[in-house]
Amino acid sequence: MMDDKWHAFTEEDEVGRGFVFLQKGTDTSTRSIWSEIDQDRMESGNGQAWLEAGLEEANAEAKERNTKTIRAIGKFFEGVGELYKEIGQLIAGLVFLTSWAYCTFTYGFLLGFGLGWLPSMLLAFFAITLWPVFIILLIVFWTPLFLMAVGFATVVANTFR
Repeated sequence: MMDDKWHAFTEEDEVGRGFVFLQKGTDTSTRSIWSEIDQDRMESGNGQAWLEAGLEEANAEAKERNTKTIRAIGKFFEGVGELYKEIGQLIAGLVFLTSWAYCTFTYGFLLGFGLGWLPSMLLAFFAITLWPVFIILLIVFWTPLFLMAVGFATVVANTFR
């Protein structure tokens, strides 16, 4: 597994210049020069101090970049959470209407329509958080209920002709 975190490191070239690099994981295409210390400064005796100071700054930048990545992932999942809630509310509404219609068709107008909203509301409450399961149940049960409602409407329409 490849490490995708930003990190800083130092290198010296064959001429004697010192470099501080930032790189993401082991992917060399993301490598960028953070700072360059020329040959004169490296040979002056303070070259290592300059490299260490540059490395310290680059490590702070790498830490910030890693934190930004984690925040971006967190913001993505915050958006997904809101979407999950909104879909859950939509599904809960459909579950409520479907179960209320089922109660009405099964137990009649007085008992099913009059009191069927109570168990329907309880079922819809669970559907808000468990909506993926309820989608499957709606697919399985919605189609027959819809077809029954259309058939019932046809019977009522034919009665009044």
